[in-house]
Amino acid sequence: MIHLLFSQSTAGCLKITLSQMGLGNTHNVYSLWDQFSVGPIKDLHVEKGLNERFRWKHTHLTNEWNELEECERNYKKMWVGLDKIPKGEPITMWVGENAHEQTGLRYGVFLLKERKDIDLFVINTTEKYIKLFKQPKRFYIPYNSAEIPPEKMAVIYDYSKYDPPLTDHERDDLISDWKNASTENELLRLWRVGRLEGASEDTFDSFILDTVKKLMSDKNHEYMKAGRVVGDVIGHIDQTVGDTFIEYRLRNLIEIGALEAEGDLGSMRHYAVRLPR
Repeated sequence: MIHLLFSQSTAGCLKITLSQMGLGNTHNVYSLWDQFSVGPIKDLHVEKGLNERFRWKHTHLTNEWNELEECERNYKKMWVGLDKIPKGEPITMWVGENAHEQTGLRYGVFLLKERKDIDLFVINTTEKYIKLFKQPKRFYIPYNSAEIPPEKMAVIYDYSKYDPPLTDHERDDLISDWKNASTENELLRLWRVGRLEGASEDTFDSFILDTVKKLMSDKNHEYMKAGRVVGDVIGHIDQTVGDTFIEYRLRNLIEIGALEAEGDLGSMRHYAVRLPR
């Protein structure tokens, strides 16, 4: 069995889970990690599209820890790895109810569109979590697979073992979704009512400004650390877009004069912002 996940942390969590279940030697975990809800995704299955995506990312997103280079190499590694999966080896994809993982799911199914010899399974972690762990009061719903601890991942996998694979029709629908999403001009993707929707990249700008205003009022109108602003925004929006995207929008608001800044804009740890006086 191959397991395909769309973040490093979730893949690491599943490796722990499978090892604790005694399945570490017979199950392989692949991580096709990126932030699929943001940036261009046209022709992402070939070098041209990959180059365009990372050209955009290098232009607009900070790369303090050189993660972009590692991420780009991982794409090529996964292309080779998926091509070499033996005939008849099933693949299980783990996704939650968010645009990042749902876009990744569609990309993964598209990459495997010629592999009719392989059964594809999907574990919707959000749906399974609600079904298995729902409590009447103060119930927490994880919309991202990365939010689920190993012990609950084990329960979810054990419960899902007998789910049927995707039908040809379901695979075709996911491939069609990918083609539609990848040809849109929008650089932001949202997950709303079970569907992917393209959105303008400035969708969260007004909320970012409102967040700065609120934090300033709490701190007597002082400059607010960029990391604090980004974290507060991420914690309150109902979408998975990643901190580097929100920080990109924060810098854009500085560039157009909607915010003032002090410090080094090369890292969100080294500058602060406030509303213009």
